[in-house]
Amino acid sequence: MRRLDKIIHISNQNHLILKVPSAQINALRIGQAILDKDLHSIGRIFDIFGPTSQPYISIQPNQEISDPRKYIGEILYCSDEKKTSKRKRSRRIGGY
Repeated sequence: MRRLDKIIHISNQNHLILKVPSAQINALRIGQAILDKDLHSIGRIFDIFGPTSQPYISIQPNQEISDPRKYIGEILYCSDEKKTSKRKRSRRIGGY
């Protein structure tokens, strides 16, 4: 689990915006789960944008979050588990 920074803004699409130190940006991936101080999932990383020296991330909150404004100023955490995709294996039917 990695500690991120405080939420600084809510976008027009109700995404949570926070600034991330450039040393941590390589460990973050789009779709990665974001947790609050009680280790409850509040959403997933939707976008990474801005200058490479001080990038920002946009977090799309879960649908259970009714008011994302209550998270402004709170410190968030990022889970270390990697999102795995289940790909279907293709089967050969018939000849070669």
